[in-house]
Amino acid sequence: MPFRQAHAVVGALVQEALTGSQSLQQLIATSPDFDADAQQLIGSGVGVQLRSSPGAAGPLAAQDQRTRFALVIASLRTSLAI
Repeated sequence: MPFRQAHAVVGALVQEALTGSQSLQQLIATSPDFDADAQQLIGSGVGVQLRSSPGAAGPLAAQDQRTRFALVIASLRTSLAI
């Protein structure tokens, strides 16, 4: 499905979830536009977990940033003899 079409379909489902009686998960599960894997992509925290590029907020990317930051601090302390 092209991005623009997917954006429109998901937007309509989100609007329906906000105004109707079904959750977004329920709407995705019954939508003919999505397969069973789609439900796994809208769970709580999934978006953050999937962020993996350098500088992203995902847990692995954040851990990498903390590690690199600690190395920079250690290097500066060594060079400044602190």
